[in-house]
Amino acid sequence: MKHSNNPGNSMSHTTLRASRQMAIQYAKFTAPKVNEIISPLNAYLGIDNFCYLKIMKDNSFLDLTNNFTDFTEKYFLTIEKPSLDFCNYIKKCSTEKSSYLIWFVKKDSKDKLSILMDEYNIYNGFSIFSLSQDGTDIFSFSFNKSAGNKSDFFIKNTALLDSFTSYFKKKSYHLVSGLNKKDMPLFTEPFEIQSQEPKNYNKYLVFAKNNNRVIALSKQEYNCIKLLEQARSYKEIGKAMQISSRTVESYLESVKNKTGCICKSDMIANLACVDL
Repeated sequence: MKHSNNPGNSMSHTTLRASRQMAIQYAKFTAPKVNEIISPLNAYLGIDNFCYLKIMKDNSFLDLTNNFTDFTEKYFLTIEKPSLDFCNYIKKCSTEKSSYLIWFVKKDSKDKLSILMDEYNIYNGFSIFSLSQDGTDIFSFSFNKSAGNKSDFFIKNTALLDSFTSYFKKKSYHLVSGLNKKDMPLFTEPFEIQSQEPKNYNKYLVFAKNNNRVIALSKQEYNCIKLLEQARSYKEIGKAMQISSRTVESYLESVKNKTGCICKSDMIANLACVDL
């Protein structure tokens, strides 16, 4: 299924800026309510920042955050489209189940959003992507630079954060439905959303430490990695799974291609199963 988002030139620069200003005011108005909804996350997990971004098929978008700062205002006035990483990741998402991305802000990045986040001390985050009939939902949780690398934290709490997205959508329904569609701002640079056909293996996830990505595997690939984590040989893995060692080798070759690992020791050192 492919969605081609192209608002064209139907809106003047003045109209676009006016819609962005309205979005700024709405984000400022809703921030205390969003902060109240996510208060359990802040209290028990210490997450600094939360953002909910809904991108419609016509490129209009809604952005809700718990912290309204100068960053929020600059975001609305300067960002023409989601970051390149997000755009590329959205194209790989499934319509059946959430997808996950652990990200870092690179100091030398030329991406406008990365530059802005670095300026405002946002460093390490975790985003959950969900495709629906009307567009894309992106839930982002992030920490400030002082917290350091929180990848292990995000891996450990993936299931909890995923469950929170459903809770947030229910609690924030009046904030989303209360906004008139014509008042929503547009991303002025079009991008294409291409969702994959539903697959049945999205719950089998590994975190690749070598590139800080959460990656979906097939059930058999996932089971091979689980046993590999236990220092099993290919022959032992095959016996446990009732398949040949050659088939085990084939599954793990596929895992290497998906994760960027180059050998068995590389997989053992860099891959961690995410239990959902």
